[in-house]
Amino acid sequence: MTKSLSTQDYGVYPDLDVCYDQHPHRAFVFVGTTQHLRLVGLKVKSENGWADYVHRPELTVSTIWPWLQSRRKNWVMEQAEMIAKEVEQTLAQKPAVRIVLPNSSPYHHLVRKRYPNIE
Repeated sequence: MTKSLSTQDYGVYPDLDVCYDQHPHRAFVFVGTTQHLRLVGLKVKSENGWADYVHRPELTVSTIWPWLQSRRKNWVMEQAEMIAKEVEQTLAQKPAVRIVLPNSSPYHHLVRKRYPNIE
């Protein structure tokens, strides 16, 4: 971050692109932050890893071949391994990330009012 402030330095709405230090417990950045953030790790909360996120295609006229392929014994695990490798390759690049405001957040309208250009 370009700035680091203690949590006493903000009001109801913290500034964007600032890391607020709540020492010794945590630090946080507010939604809308886009600068100096890198993705360096990712954890999947699932007993089966990426396999829980693999879905077999539905059978339609245009998906007959992929549907047949998905019936092979190890298809789900192969797909999960492909996802894991792609995620590892992406993480190795430490891509830039931003903190976005979820549409379902209860304070969405208040944040939009204060920061009209926030994503």
